[in-house]
Amino acid sequence: MKRIFYLFVLVSIFFSCKKEQTPPYTEVIKKGAKWGIQIGSSPAEVYVQLQKLSKEQSLYNVAVVGRKAFTSPTQLEALLPYYHFITLSRFDNGLLDRVVISFKDQAVEYIIAGNSLPQSTEKWPSHLPDEEAFLINDSKQQMYQKLKSLYQRPEFHTYELILSDKPLDLPFDPDMSHYNEWAFTFISIVSYPTAGQSQVRLIFKSGKLNQIIHHYSEHPLMDQSGK
Repeated sequence: MKRIFYLFVLVSIFFSCKKEQTPPYTEVIKKGAKWGIQIGSSPAEVYVQLQKLSKEQSLYNVAVVGRKAFTSPTQLEALLPYYHFITLSRFDNGLLDRVVISFKDQAVEYIIAGNSLPQSTEKWPSHLPDEEAFLINDSKQQMYQKLKSLYQRPEFHTYELILSDKPLDLPFDPDMSHYNEWAFTFISIVSYPTAGQSQVRLIFKSGKLNQIIHHYSEHPLMDQSGK
């Protein structure tokens, strides 16, 4: 009778575990580690762990949840070295007006400006002289000085400044320590044509990683025809 009872318990545990791992599912990790991300780590330590994970998975950026748009260039000065692009954004007569400035090797690589269909441009704003407008190949420092000058003009006061998600190929941004939640997503191939998607939230408390919330789901891959 005891053997039958133990067998029943083992079977129940097996099917219970199997059910928990059937996609989609959500797991909350409060002890140990997941993908090398260790509970109890500091934000700087977690960032290094994410950089290691990025070499194993299709993971390039991490979002800083709760970070709001900036209203002054001076708020961005110390943060610019840690990011690949910034966006200037405002609503003009009900339409979204935005300018995206991308950097490569600490210089402006491209500029995209416009409303619903923004286009690449060599210069923005186009009506200003070159010494005042953003130009391709401007250094980050030149761009920043021009940005400060632009904000001295009343017509540019309504633009908000938005940082991109944190790129993992650049060093840790110390300002990330001021936020208690980060997020990222990566895709992995389970078996063709099925892909697994991991949506992850990292929750910090008192300066340490407190928990990892992982939502996992699976989806069919689309072929090149879109099917």
